Amino acid sequence: MIYPKIYSLSTVGMIKHYNHDYLFHQKRTDFIGPNGVGKSILADLLQLLFIYDKDLIKFGTEDVKETRYIHTLPHQTTFAYCFLNIIVQEGKFLTIGVQVHNQERKRLVPFVITKSTELNNELSQLVLSEDDVLFSKDFIINKTIPDIQDLAEWLNGERKLKLIFFKNREEIQGYYNFLSNKEILPINLSRENNLKAFAKVIQSFSKAKTLRLSGKDASKNLKEFLLEETGEDIKVDFEKKKLELEKVLKDYKRLNEHAKQLSNKQKYLNVIDFQYETYIALLKEYKVAEISNHVLELDIQKKLETKRFQKLQQQGENLEKLQKLISKIPSLESKIQNQYKFAEENYEQAHLYKQLKENIETLNEQILELTTLALPEIDESWKVISQKVDISIRNISEIKKDINFAQHYLNKYSTFENIEKEREQQLAELDKLKLELLSDRGQKIKLLTLLNNNHEGSVLHWYISNLPLLSADAMQTILYFATLSTAEIQSPANKDRYINTDELSELPFRKTKEGIWIKLGTLSEFIAHNPDANLLVNNSDLNLHVQKLSNKLKNELKEIEKKLTALELIRDGSDYNITLFEHEFFPEICDASKIKQLKTAVSCILQRDEKTATLQTERLKNEEKLQNLQKQFNLQYKEPEVVEQSLKQIKNLWFGRTTKILKYSGKKDGELKFLEKEIETTKRDLEIVTKDILVREDNLKQLNSDYYKHFAEDVTQFNTEAKQLSVLKSECDHAYDNYKRKYLEAISEFEETKGEKNSEVNYELQKNTYSFSVLERALLGGNLKTRDEIVPALQDANNERTRIADGIRDRMVEIFSRTIKGYNTYKLQIQSISTFFINRKRISDKYLFNVEFKPNSIIKIEDIEKMAYDIRYAAIHGELAFSDHSVTDFLEDFFKKLAGLNEKVPIAQLLDPKTYFHIHASLEDEFGEDISGSTGESYSAIALLAVARLSTQKNKPKGLRFIILEELGSLDDTNFNIFPDIAEEFHYQIITMAPRAFNIGLSDEWYAHHLIKGKVSDKINYYPSSSYFKTKDFREQLSTYLNNTTK
Repeated sequence: MIYPKIYSLSTVGMIKHYNHDYLFHQKRTDFIGPNGVGKSILADLLQLLFIYDKDLIKFGTEDVKETRYIHTLPHQTTFAYCFLNIIVQEGKFLTIGVQVHNQERKRLVPFVITKSTELNNELSQLVLSEDDVLFSKDFIINKTIPDIQDLAEWLNGERKLKLIFFKNREEIQGYYNFLSNKEILPINLSRENNLKAFAKVIQSFSKAKTLRLSGKDASKNLKEFLLEETGEDIKVDFEKKKLELEKVLKDYKRLNEHAKQLSNKQKYLNVIDFQYETYIALLKEYKVAEISNHVLELDIQKKLETKRFQKLQQQGENLEKLQKLISKIPSLESKIQNQYKFAEENYEQAHLYKQLKENIETLNEQILELTTLALPEIDESWKVISQKVDISIRNISEIKKDINFAQHYLNKYSTFENIEKEREQQLAELDKLKLELLSDRGQKIKLLTLLNNNHEGSVLHWYISNLPLLSADAMQTILYFATLSTAEIQSPANKDRYINTDELSELPFRKTKEGIWIKLGTLSEFIAHNPDANLLVNNSDLNLHVQKLSNKLKNELKEIEKKLTALELIRDGSDYNITLFEHEFFPEICDASKIKQLKTAVSCILQRDEKTATLQTERLKNEEKLQNLQKQFNLQYKEPEVVEQSLKQIKNLWFGRTTKILKYSGKKDGELKFLEKEIETTKRDLEIVTKDILVREDNLKQLNSDYYKHFAEDVTQFNTEAKQLSVLKSECDHAYDNYKRKYLEAISEFEETKGEKNSEVNYELQKNTYSFSVLERALLGGNLKTRDEIVPALQDANNERTRIADGIRDRMVEIFSRTIKGYNTYKLQIQSISTFFINRKRISDKYLFNVEFKPNSIIKIEDIEKMAYDIRYAAIHGELAFSDHSVTDFLEDFFKKLAGLNEKVPIAQLLDPKTYFHIHASLEDEFGEDISGSTGESYSAIALLAVARLSTQKNKPKGLRFIILEELGSLDDTNFNIFPDIAEEFHYQIITMAPRAFNIGLSDEWYAHHLIKGKVSDKINYYPSSSYFKTKDFREQLSTYLNNTTK
């Protein structure tokens, strides 16, 4: 057996249980009974045995009508006790318990009963023997329940046992340490967070439900529940390290200030030294000018000569460079022009590229259209007579028109021979008809003219004038010859005729059905019957009849004109009114141009394949041109629009360069002309200066002789402004004033000299000598002699600053190393808890309980790891911002800036590893979706979480391990059976609370205590309870079982 284990639980004076002893099986102990018998009180008492802070205690009473309070647990007594006998080794025990007072303000008083008052002794010196084990009756003295002090004295006197109780917080903390050190408990409850977590573990087994897995405080609750407290240790460690960090930061601040002061002194001394040197130079210049004004003028001229000569040399060099540059411009300009021309040609050919692409697409369409055309059947005879046409110049639309045009002819006439034959016949008929119509029209026109004008000398005039009585046949003759002259024509033309009216009545006639034959000597002429002749028979209405005849003739002439027009249309190959003639004509074969068009159309049809081949050849040529252009353009893409745009960009690029080179060329030409003029000017100036120098050099000898007499040296340097003595004097005085002012400013700036602290400097001030070396010595002190030594001193200071920065970093790493270590430990612990559930039986055989570790996305552990190195970097570069605030403020401010936060994070949170992550717990289905779960499922989850909390500790320390299943009534068999394997694996004692016996799972044997309401009072259960030893198939009284096993 693995120890420790609960041997028994006893109550003294407690409501419901009053004076009772319950033996615990090493694996499973059941408390069975209906509501109201105090099952949940036992769970609450197990909580009170370890948790003494009333703020942390939560009861899980079933009676919602009556809230249970700690001070209500004693029944009709001032004091009540609950204690456990714990078997810590084979046959060795410790007793721990708690006294409960019936006054609300009284503390819970925990106690332990051992063999010695020295709890620091070895466990073997503290344990009780089996004969020493106490039960409820041993806590009653003279039938009363004593106060704990009296009880302690009695046990010491009567049983030689030491009852040690703990009344204040400090003593309780020692007691918790004792329970942890002696491995009575697997967790040290002296740490507040551990205490809270353990309280929630026990409460999670009961109906108190203090652990909330959802809501805004869920992560905080889970952290308190699952993780041991390390924050206080880290804070204590921080307070120790903070002093070291404060010292290092002070050293850094001091060194930083020293480096700044040193750098500032260097700056001041450099400026003062420069001003002193300036003053000396100006003083010497003034003295030289004062004794050699004339010499200065000569010196100026020589310098001017040198300057002019140098200028001329420089201008010559510039001219040569510029000429070389300009000589290169034409070549460069030509290259750019060629590139531009090439780009422009390419761009212009972009249209050709596009046209070629379009041509190829058009040719593909034309070839396809040509090869799919339905051609009419052409007789072989056409091939003989057809002449080859230039098919290349005809487009597809024209060829299609030719096919449509020829279709009708070929279908109707088949051969050209048939067309010619039909055409000749029809033209002959048309000529004949036209002659008849023209003759008829001439006769009718003459007749109409005679009728309208009453022309003398005509047969008709003769008749109208004389109105002879004539037969009907004679009247036919009158009308037929109406236009003929009645006298011989004086100047006759061929075929002219005239008629002798005197012989008209004697003309012989012979009637026929269609008309009459008239005999004219040996010649007979047929006159077709004309009904118009009847109009002239009735002499009484002759004028009316003449008018009718005239109208009739006009209408007939109109019809003749229509027919003549129709004949012309037919000859032209145009459509006509077919109702005008009895015989149908076909205009399409009359027009020679259409016959020619037909031949051409047939030739085109016969040359269809030739046209197709021509198009294919043209397409091939276009494709070759297109490929050549693509190579020429050297572009990857082929879309015409993209090609054109790219070529346009290239053209514009080279055009811009062309413009630029032209401007550049013009600019350089201008510069060349300007420079040539400048050179001429410089030559003239040099010549004038040279002549002036020759004049002045004669005077120079005398001036030098005079100067040497005064100073025993030759003047080697002269002022640039001859005879400007007042200006030089003013500059000299001004330089001295600047030197003096900066000198005095430095004295006031530094602690070493301000307030008349340095006697040497004071002496200089009194004499108005202002020695630079005295000030330098006073400011640099004994360590440095001259300002030349400041640079290595600053380097040493920077090296020291780097060393201190390393020290700051190291202390920062030390300060937050436990935070980072704690974070990683917590992460592993949560992962271990999460792993604990992976291979376990699922809740309700389908839901996985998942515990997830989520890093804080705002306050990141990476920023803490980085902060020490960022502080070091800032320190090395002198960028650490100091103020009068504490180290705590410094760290909070630095982290705020580093993490980019709006508000500071208190140092306690920065040190706490729990700040940098969240914990999420949930029930998940097979698809990973969160589910709420039933009451039993939720209770199972929380109970399992409590088990995981105690079972996954890194070092797995020894100590009491028990599971209280108080919600057994809401668990089904599936969820109830989750716990046996866990209990077996981690050596838990299972304590169940149920309204009925639960004879499944968990263990092969167990103890069962049946709680029975008392008959005298429902506040005190029946004593002793009915307790049994049980297996799945057997039970017997527990006392009997124990008696049998001890024999």
